[in-house]
Amino acid sequence: MVANGAGLSFGRSSTASIHPSSWILVLPVLLAVSSNNIRDLIAEFGELSRTSCVIARQSVGGLSFIIACYYQLPPVNLFFSVDFNVLPEIYSLVYEWTPVGSSQSSTNRVTERDESSRKIVKVISKSSSSASQEGGNYLSVVQRVVVTVLRQSGKKERITVIVKKKPGGEGRGAFLQESGAFKKEIMVYLHVLKAMETEIKENDDCEGMLWCHMIGYNPYDCIVFEDLAVQGFQMTKSRLVFLDLDHTLVVMQSLGRLHGLSKVLIRKSLLEENDFAPYFLVANLHTTEKVMGHCLKLSGKHVKTWGNEWEGIGDTIIKYSSKIHVEMGRVGEVPEGSNLIVMNHGDVWQCNMLFKYARYSEKPIELRFIDFQLSHYNTAGWDLVYFLHGGIDPEVRRNHLDLLLQVYAHEMKKTVTAYGLQEEDVASVDELKADITRLLPYRLIASFFFRPLFVSRYPFDLEAVMTNTEMSEAIGMDARSISDPNYREKSEVDLKELADELDKIEWLKQDN
Repeated sequence: MVANGAGLSFGRSSTASIHPSSWILVLPVLLAVSSNNIRDLIAEFGELSRTSCVIARQSVGGLSFIIACYYQLPPVNLFFSVDFNVLPEIYSLVYEWTPVGSSQSSTNRVTERDESSRKIVKVISKSSSSASQEGGNYLSVVQRVVVTVLRQSGKKERITVIVKKKPGGEGRGAFLQESGAFKKEIMVYLHVLKAMETEIKENDDCEGMLWCHMIGYNPYDCIVFEDLAVQGFQMTKSRLVFLDLDHTLVVMQSLGRLHGLSKVLIRKSLLEENDFAPYFLVANLHTTEKVMGHCLKLSGKHVKTWGNEWEGIGDTIIKYSSKIHVEMGRVGEVPEGSNLIVMNHGDVWQCNMLFKYARYSEKPIELRFIDFQLSHYNTAGWDLVYFLHGGIDPEVRRNHLDLLLQVYAHEMKKTVTAYGLQEEDVASVDELKADITRLLPYRLIASFFFRPLFVSRYPFDLEAVMTNTEMSEAIGMDARSISDPNYREKSEVDLKELADELDKIEWLKQDN
C-alpha cells in the first residue's frame, strides 16, 4: 500500500503500459519536469483514463499542456505564460468534456476529417461565475467557466466546465490540511469511482454512474469537472428550504446504489479500510472538541432561552458537549466483519447533489453526487445520520423513516446481487436502525450543528473557529441560527427526543 497525506492508499500499483501515441502528450511535459520526477510522472500517466488528467506537479506548463492536448486545443503561448493563480484564464481554454478518440474502432479519413474540423482555432469570449449557492461551500470556491470558441469547421460553440479551487484563509487552510480534503477527493475520483465505472461497464449496468467526470486537477488545490448542467442537472432552488419527500426518496435510492457499488469493491478487495483515514470528526478529535464542543455548548445555552421547559434540555446538551470528542472517538471505530460497511460519501446534503427533473414538472427523477472531500470507510449509518438528521425536513424523516430505509435497502440489495453478491451481504432495515441509534453523538451533531448550518441564513465562521485559541460566544455558529423559525419549528420534537436519550447515559447521570 502506498500512503499519502489524504489518508488514502491504493495497493494496486499501475502496471499499465503507455500507448505509443500517448508519448506525444508526455514528452513535452517531461522537458519541464526535473529528472527526479520523470519516473513518478510516467507511473502516474500510465494510470490515466479517458476521464482523468493527472498533473505531475504544480506547473502551469504541465497542467495547461496536458489539458490542452487532452482536449485537442491549439498550442497557444497563453498555456505557458499565464500566472497559475489566474485560474479562469487557464481553464477558459478547456472545453466541454467530449473525449476525443475514446472509440477503439480504426481511424479512417472521415473520422480524421471530423476530428480536424472540431479543432479550436480561436477563443471568442470567456467568463466565470459562482457555481454554488451562497453558504453552500466552506471548503472550496466553485466557479463555472464559460467559453465561446470557433472551431476549424467555422462553427461557434459554447463550452462550460466547473473549476473547484482551494479557498483562502489561514483557518480554512488549516482545516483542509488536517482533513486532506482536496487530495482525498482526487484519489476517490482516480481510484474508487474509476473502479466503480469499470464494474458498471463490465456488467453492462444500464443505470450508469451517480457522479460527474473529473477532467483534470492540480495537486492538490484545484480540480476541473464536467458541467452537469449541460445534461439537465441542477441544484435545488434554495438551501434554506428542507428537502421534501420526493427529493428524499431519490437521494435514498441513489445512496443505496452508491453504497452498494462500494460493497462490490470491498468484496473484491479493491477497497479496504486502510485506503481511507477515519472520518474527520473521528480522526481529528482535538478539532472535534474545539469546534463541535464549542458549538454544541453555545446551542445548549441558547436553547435554555426558549422557555422554562427547555432549561433542563439546554443543561444536558452543555454537559454532553464537554465530552463530545470522546463519544465520537468511541462510536467512530470501524466494526470488523459488519455487513454495514461501505464507503460513505461523508457530506450528503442538498448543496452536494444535483437533480434532474421530469419535464414540465418539479418532480426529481435522477441525481448526481458531487464533492467527495469527506468520504470515509465505515458503517452506512454515518451517511444516513448525516442526511436524515441534518439535510431533510425532520417531519419527512419522522413520518416516513421505514419507507426511506426500505427504499435504501432495496436499492442496495438490487445493486449488490446484480454484481454477484448475496442478499445477506446487505443490512436489514432493523440493522440500519440499530446503527443509527448507536451513533447518538453524531445525531446530536447533525441536529444541533449541521441542520441549523444547512438551512440558516446566518453563516458559520469556520475561519474564526480555526484561528482563535480562546473560544468566545462570539466565535463560530451564530446563535440566531438555533432560534431561526426555519430551524426551530421543525426541530423541537427531535431535540426533546435526543435529550431523553442523553438523560439515560450513566456518566451524565453521575455528573448530575
